[in-house]
Amino acid sequence: MHTGIQSVYLTVNDNMQTTQQFGIDTGINTLIHFGAGICNELEEYLSKQTKKIILVEADPDRVDVLRERANNLSNVEVVNAAVSCEPKDAILYRYSLADVSSLHRAKGL
Repeated sequence: MHTGIQSVYLTVNDNMQTTQQFGIDTGINTLIHFGAGICNELEEYLSKQTKKIILVEADPDRVDVLRERANNLSNVEVVNAAVSCEPKDAILYRYSLADVSSLHRAKGL
């Protein structure tokens, strides 16, 4: 049984058409990574000749790391934001597990 999480990438080509795909092809126009963390995948994204990479991360500490990593990369933009279905300010909960945070309070612990 496979228990890992498979990444799904939504790409947008020059004609503003979107494609959902598993894995990464070459020649991607824009790649947006929500919940990028420190983006261990950045080297892979860069190796695929991606024109524009947008890394969205809610945790300000991880954003600092991302900005340092992307400092000399003109095609990489780092955005400090959380993604939610409700347009309002939210609390980011950090947990003691590495790389785990959420806009939802943990339940049942």
